[in-house]
Amino acid sequence: MKILDRYLAKSFIVPFSFCVLIFSVLVLLGRFFDKMDIFNNFHAHLKDVMAFLLLGLPFWLNLVLPVATMLALLFSLGQLYQQGEITAFRSAGIPSWRIYLPYASVGLLLALVSLVGGLTFFA
Repeated sequence: MKILDRYLAKSFIVPFSFCVLIFSVLVLLGRFFDKMDIFNNFHAHLKDVMAFLLLGLPFWLNLVLPVATMLALLFSLGQLYQQGEITAFRSAGIPSWRIYLPYASVGLLLALVSLVGGLTFFA
């Protein structure tokens, strides 16, 4: 793996982590407020509520993962374009397909993780 690949992959992983974290919190809050009347009616304990929310998270992450990936890619490439790094790569003679190859590799890896997770957790 070249330095360029690591640099571009890192520029994607950081926004992706934040996007997944934000979407996870939004999903957990949404599910919590959606089921709050059930929790209240049955006098659920905090650990039961947390277990319910965390055990449902893999299903929701599988649905949210494509959106988080696309948003992180938008943030990552936008930052690189804004700082002129894509122009610098192109002027250094690096072809476009070589610049976008790390993003395609990480996207393929995320698609495989989502596929395996979807078939494992929901089959």
